[in-house]
Amino acid sequence: MGGAITQTLALDYPDRVQGIVLVATGAKFGVNPDLMGMLSTPTAFPKAVELIVKWSFSKNASDKMVQQARKVMQETRPTVVYGDYVACGAFDVSERVQDIKAPTCVICGDEDKMTPIATNEALKAQIPGSSMVTIEGAGHNVMIEKPDEVAKAIREFLAQKIR
Repeated sequence: MGGAITQTLALDYPDRVQGIVLVATGAKFGVNPDLMGMLSTPTAFPKAVELIVKWSFSKNASDKMVQQARKVMQETRPTVVYGDYVACGAFDVSERVQDIKAPTCVICGDEDKMTPIATNEALKAQIPGSSMVTIEGAGHNVMIEKPDEVAKAIREFLAQKIR
């Protein structure tokens, strides 16, 4: 959702943006319809949480990291999680994303199942002059799994593009 907010800000208020970093996102989100069905059904919510957690981390993510994410999701009201995914499903700036003028860096994990590399590559291709960094061994939660590598990519982007 952060990527959706950032893209919307860069499109609607370009004078307020010097540069953007888009992490594990796209110009349009496809939300699995089966997942949406589970999220909207209280008895199926725990299974939805398991799928989201499974799809959000790489195979190398620590058990502690995955368990913490699961705990946080399970403690969130199902209606809130469902609302978040409805908002994600409605997000679509694919017809406008090429109008982003701010320097842009796209960062993704190579094992992201929520917004796969192809989605991130398409985003990079649509935003003129943008760059992309793919972090190996990371899933959708690349910023949690590989924080040092994400921070390094952001620092390098800022040093090259933002003055």
